[in-house]
Amino acid sequence: IMLFKTSLLNGALLQSVSDPERAFAFLTDSEAVVKGLILGSLTMKRGEVAHYQVKGEYSYQEASEKTPPKPDIEIEAELLDFHEKWKHMIDLDDKERLEFAKKIKTIGNDHFKAQHIKAAAYYYRQGIEYTETLIYPTFSQTPSEILELRKSCYLNLSIMCNSLSLWHSTIKHCTVVIEKDDENPKARYLRSVASFKIGRFEDALLDLKIALKKSPEDAKMQEFMKEIKSFKQKQEEAEKKKYQKIFQKESIYKEINPRITSSLQKFPPYDPSNPKVFLEIKIGARDSKILVFELLKNKVPKTAENFRVFCTGEKVHPYRSYSYKDSYFHRVVKNFMAQGGDIEKRDGTGGWSIYGDKFEDENFFLPHSQAGILSMANHGANTNGCQFFITFKKAPWCDGKNVAFGRLLKGFDFLLNELQVLEATTEFQIPKLPIKIVSCGEFKEEIAPEAPPKKKKAKFSTQLLTRLL
Repeated sequence: IMLFKTSLLNGALLQSVSDPERAFAFLTDSEAVVKGLILGSLTMKRGEVAHYQVKGEYSYQEASEKTPPKPDIEIEAELLDFHEKWKHMIDLDDKERLEFAKKIKTIGNDHFKAQHIKAAAYYYRQGIEYTETLIYPTFSQTPSEILELRKSCYLNLSIMCNSLSLWHSTIKHCTVVIEKDDENPKARYLRSVASFKIGRFEDALLDLKIALKKSPEDAKMQEFMKEIKSFKQKQEEAEKKKYQKIFQKESIYKEINPRITSSLQKFPPYDPSNPKVFLEIKIGARDSKILVFELLKNKVPKTAENFRVFCTGEKVHPYRSYSYKDSYFHRVVKNFMAQGGDIEKRDGTGGWSIYGDKFEDENFFLPHSQAGILSMANHGANTNGCQFFITFKKAPWCDGKNVAFGRLLKGFDFLLNELQVLEATTEFQIPKLPIKIVSCGEFKEEIAPEAPPKKKKAKFSTQLLTRLL
C-alpha cells in the first residue's frame, strides 16, 4: 500500500497518488503495475520514503500521450503498509463483511497507536467501504451495529485527516456523520477545528457551540472556544486599525479612476454576435439538463473569454485542469444563486484563471438585475479565478462587488424548478445531491432566448372583497 509519484528525468509528472485514503494497493505479482515500483517496494520498510531512478526496462512498457515507450523515470514512493492478499469483497457474505470491517478498523487503530497516521487513514477508509456494501432498504432498517461501526470509522478518519492537515476532507467526512446524527459532539468539534483552519470562522463557531451544548464539560472544546474567541477579537482589532489608517488618508476620496464608473439598470438585449456556451448538468441520478448562456464579450471581453475557455477546455497544461467538465456546483442558496466552477478543490476554496492564479475585476457595467445572470464568484476585490455563480433572482447587492458577464438563454425551468429547490444538507448550503457538469463547450446553434420569468402578482378576489366588506 503506497503513495507515489513517477516523472520523467526532465521533471514532467507522469502519475501521482498522494491521498492516504486512496493509497495505491497492488499485488507484487501484478503485470499491470510498473515493475520498478514493485521492486522498490520489496526493499522498503513500513513508513519508509524512497527516491530512486528506474531504467526503461522496468518502467512504463507502452507509449502514451505523455511518454515514449520504456522511458527512464524517477520514482518517489512511501510504503504505508503491506499485508497478505485479502478475499475479494464479493466473495464474502454480509456477516463475513461485517466481521472483516471490524478487523480492518482494528488494524487502523493499531496503526494510529503506532502513529502511522497515513496507514490508519487508509484502513479506516477501507472499513467505511466494507460497511457501505451492507445495503438495507432504508436507513432505519440498517442494524445499529453497522451504523455505529461506519460512524466510528468516519470519525476516526476525520481525526487522521486533521492530523495530516487535510481540512477539507475532515469537513466532508464529519458532514456525513452530522447528516444522520445532527448534534454528534465529536463530529461537530472535528469539523469546527477544520473550518477554523481554513478561515471559516463563523462555521467553526457554530459547530463548536453545538458540540459544547452536548458536551459542556469537555476541556478540549472549552479551550478551543477560548482560542476562537481570542482570534476573533484580535482579527476585529486588526480590521479596526486598518480602516482607521485608511480613513486618515484624504487621497482615498480623490481617485482619478474609480473602480465603478457606470452601470446599467437592466441587462442589454441579446446580441447574437456574442459567444454562446453550454453546461450540461446532472443532479444525482436524474437525467442531465442543458443551460445555454450568452457571454457578453462586447462588454467584459476578458472575463467572458476566461469562462469560454473553461467551457471548451481548449487550454492545455500538464499539471492544471482548464475545463469545467466533471466539476461540481458546491453551493446552492435558495432565492439567491448556485455557485460552482471550483475545478481544483470542489468546495469553493480552490481554482485559478486562464490568465494566472487570479485576475482583476474588469468592470461592473452589467447589473445583477434578473434570474439567470452569470457572474464571477470571488474572495474580495480583484480575486477572480474560475468560480462563478448563476442568480435565481435579482441580486442588486452583488453590483459593484461581483463582475457579471453573461446571461441564461435557455434552461430557466431547470434553473428555478430543479436547481434552486434542491435541498441543502447543512447550514453551509452544500447540496444534498451532487450537481455535476458532465459536459460543456461552445453552443453553435441559433437560439431564441427564453425570457426570464416575471414575478407573479398576487390575485385579489372580488368575491372575497365582498365578503370582507
